[in-house]
Amino acid sequence: MSESTGGEDELGPLTPKTEEFFRKEFDTIRREVGTTFAEMFAREAEVGRERVHGAINTAISWKQWLRQPIAQVESAYQGVYGLHLEVNNGGFQQFFFNSTGKYWPHILWAMHEAGDAAGVQRLTEVISIFPDGCPAGSRSERWRQLERLERWPWGRKKTHAHFGRHDQRFFEQPFPDRTLFWQFVRARMPAVAITWP
Repeated sequence: MSESTGGEDELGPLTPKTEEFFRKEFDTIRREVGTTFAEMFAREAEVGRERVHGAINTAISWKQWLRQPIAQVESAYQGVYGLHLEVNNGGFQQFFFNSTGKYWPHILWAMHEAGDAAGVQRLTEVISIFPDGCPAGSRSERWRQLERLERWPWGRKKTHAHFGRHDQRFFEQPFPDRTLFWQFVRARMPAVAITWP
């Protein structure tokens, strides 16, 4: 698994307004953060990790708007970025219901590669409720899986209890391990080319 096109396309057409937004964002990123991922990481102490995170997310998002394949490390990055947004907003059930749920295998891969055994175990426990512990890559198929999990009489209660338990644990101690994941991203991301508008 080295590249991903991101699965089902939910972005819609690339409009001139969207293109102009990215052009402005990239002008600022080039000027303030860098023109390669390696430069961005080198300026982390100066501009802050959050600014580097934002620049990486913008670069990957642009590739997705262009329907370009993205490297596995980019998929893992987008997955972790989305995991935190979705779970903190609506729990694991929301993560798997929404398009970001397609990234779970890339998150798992990254945690394996980063040596984050605790994170691997936690995500494996979360996905254990799906058939064969494997949520579908297709969003529409994941919807069907979630629907089947919630079937009467006790499915809904069991499903909500399962996700609720893991949501609470995530709120108390999120994964992946931040330090290990950031080291992994810093080591792998510089090899990935940025597509500039």
